[in-house]
Amino acid sequence: MIFVALLFFQKEIALDRENTIVNAVKKCRNAVVSITCFTTRYVSLAPSIFNDPFFRDFLEFFEFPEFKEKVSSQGSGFIISEDGYILTNEHVISNSDSIVVFLPDGRNFIAKVLGKDYSLDIALLKIDGKNLPYLTFADSDKLERGEWAIAMGNPFGYLWEDVEPTVTVGVISALNRTFKGEGDRIYRGMIQTDASINPGNSGGPLLNLKGEVIGMNTFIVSKSGGFEGIGFAIPSNLLKTVVNYLKLYSYYPRGFLGLEVKPTEKGVVIVTILEGGPADKAGLRPGDIIIKIGKDIIRSYSDFRRKVDLLRKDESVPLMYERNVKRNVTNIIPESKLENFLHVMGITLKDEKNGVVINSVKRGRYAERLGLKEGDFIVKVEDIEVESIKDIERVLCEYVKKEKKWTIKRGRYYYDFVFKEMD
Repeated sequence: MIFVALLFFQKEIALDRENTIVNAVKKCRNAVVSITCFTTRYVSLAPSIFNDPFFRDFLEFFEFPEFKEKVSSQGSGFIISEDGYILTNEHVISNSDSIVVFLPDGRNFIAKVLGKDYSLDIALLKIDGKNLPYLTFADSDKLERGEWAIAMGNPFGYLWEDVEPTVTVGVISALNRTFKGEGDRIYRGMIQTDASINPGNSGGPLLNLKGEVIGMNTFIVSKSGGFEGIGFAIPSNLLKTVVNYLKLYSYYPRGFLGLEVKPTEKGVVIVTILEGGPADKAGLRPGDIIIKIGKDIIRSYSDFRRKVDLLRKDESVPLMYERNVKRNVTNIIPESKLENFLHVMGITLKDEKNGVVINSVKRGRYAERLGLKEGDFIVKVEDIEVESIKDIERVLCEYVKKEKKWTIKRGRYYYDFVFKEMD
């Protein structure tokens, strides 16, 4: 009897250990990867005195040796297909010369960056693998505050001898959070969780109890530098939308509407319409109050920004607006960010061997007032070097901030100007 009772007790302990969280972790652990990025930087042996701004101007008169140094950084990611597509944060792989992905089973692969979006902080990698374990997405629109959330990743991964993912558990604290990140990133519609997220966790999955991805761990808010119970993840529905376009184009093909708005009690009101732009063609006018875009109700400027920043070029979208107390519906077709730039500037561009050249400048348009001329080469947008018109469109789409710095080359000289985009 004692032997039978002992067996029964051991079985109860085993069943108690096999809880929902344990099963979800077992299901997902092999698809959560560690990402190590290597970057080359040049280090000068100039004396430290030249760090002083007063002496820095004299640095060009001296020659000091430089040496190359390999610097590594650590992050997380997760496999989303059996043939090796991997999602992570853009800030994890930014400016990397090479990327190595480590799987929990001990294998490692060189990864290629297939696409990325700076503003959304999403990057798509690819490794040459077959029959790999992978994760599936849940519907993040159905999340409820208070439900369980499991965060997986590789915090401080370079300190451990293995690359087994770390597991932390918490709840969904809030939904649709907007937060200002580092640089000019503004995160919108984020999932807030108290599941512990630490350095190196960025890019790892946030999971539900079924082991499905509900978000991608991205950053924490902390006064001390450690985790204080406030972490944020990019919702899975946004990831699903963006990843398909990163595969197709390597960037997310945002469109523009050709209007400017300001906040109002009912949402946003149009203050300016670009003549001949998509909003003008759709019949919108200054003073119209935008009530709804697609299926999303616009209650605030943040709602408007979150929706507009994801509108794709050439995609017809129903838009509800209020004019003189009467509600109306129209269809608007966003045009590409590049078309907006060319239309407002009044220029055409051409790809040449040496880069992108301004082919023509219309009289009386903004480009002429800036002093741009035929034959000028566009060499940078937002300090990012461009070699083709496609590069320009990619940068315009990837960086959603409205004021962008452009650099042109005329002969041996470089000139900068700022162009302010419309929504």
